[in-house]
Amino acid sequence: MKLAIMQPYFFPYLGYMQLVNLVDKFVFYDDVNFIKRGWIARNRIISNTDSYLYLGIKTVFEFSSKSYADSKNLCKAERLISICQKEKASTYINSIGGVELYSKDYFKQFGINLQFLDANKVTYNQFDNPFESNLSIIDVLMFNSIDRVKEYLNFFELK
Repeated sequence: MKLAIMQPYFFPYLGYMQLVNLVDKFVFYDDVNFIKRGWIARNRIISNTDSYLYLGIKTVFEFSSKSYADSKNLCKAERLISICQKEKASTYINSIGGVELYSKDYFKQFGINLQFLDANKVTYNQFDNPFESNLSIIDVLMFNSIDRVKEYLNFFELK
């Protein structure tokens, strides 16, 4: 089973949706400290349903505060490993930013294959404007067909 754990985002970016689409279960890490200056509660949209349903994503969702509250006292990697063990996940996939935080060798000691999702650069027409990268999934949905967005969900590399 493949598992991912990330803080919930308000209108997530494409890479976040790629991660959700890739795993069997996705845990919203909703009981940890808010990341200051992060993108969790802010967004970038050029112009002003739940996209995961619209895109046919079949991932099961959980909340860390409800399903894994017993591991809240653990720190960083230890908590992620605990959640993986509870879910019997053999693979944990993190966004590429986790490369600096987590060690593949450390996770391997617990029988967990740690991988990092590195989203490939996607470009598309945005009216007659120059392309603005790293916008919300809303922007991707506005300017692309559903079939194209589904293609983009698989446009990444695992490292």
